[in-house]
Amino acid sequence: MNEDKNIKAVIFDMDGVIVDNHDYHHEAWMKFYQKYGLTVQGDISRFFGRTNTDILNSVFPDELTQQQLYEYAGEKEKLYRDLYEGNIEPAEGLELLLDKLSKSAYKLAIATSAPSGNVDFVLGNTSLHMYFDAIVDSSMITRGKPDPEIYLKAAQELGVKPEHCVVVEDSVSGIRAGKAAGMMVVAITSTNPKENLTEADIIINHFNEFELVGFKA
Repeated sequence: MNEDKNIKAVIFDMDGVIVDNHDYHHEAWMKFYQKYGLTVQGDISRFFGRTNTDILNSVFPDELTQQQLYEYAGEKEKLYRDLYEGNIEPAEGLELLLDKLSKSAYKLAIATSAPSGNVDFVLGNTSLHMYFDAIVDSSMITRGKPDPEIYLKAAQELGVKPEHCVVVEDSVSGIRAGKAAGMMVVAITSTNPKENLTEADIIINHFNEFELVGFKA
């Protein structure tokens, strides 16, 4: 991607992008499934990028009430935070990139399917909060990825048209959400191998490569 003067904002997913927390979420879900005797068919990574409501409704055999969804989601996320506590650090090269993009007047946002408690947990244990002009989490949307709602909401919060935004994602559902929103998508291989991310416009291995996709910083 050549440098494009029309790009005004970069929107980052959180899990697997801002922080490399895939293994902690995976372990938390495994503990949760074991406790409730649930069997998950296929690779659990297909759930990444989706909301807890979507995931829970797909793995429990019976329809869940809103109260059950709330309680189960809270239980799973507490497992995750307990596992990840003390191990949080920004993804490789991210802080330098955010600093450069911010100084180059790009608007920056987080758009995550995670609940607000997890956003506060991650940002409260890193020094990243100051870089972001907007944060959109699962409490602010009604449809999870691959629906584009979350990225369109982030663009709206930034005051930038979707076609002037770049999305950074690690999941297939997130890539599809960004593309459906009419945005350019950069995929990072923190969660999935390159062959799973081919729907993205650009694929990088870590943020030290991000300048190679054309951002003047």
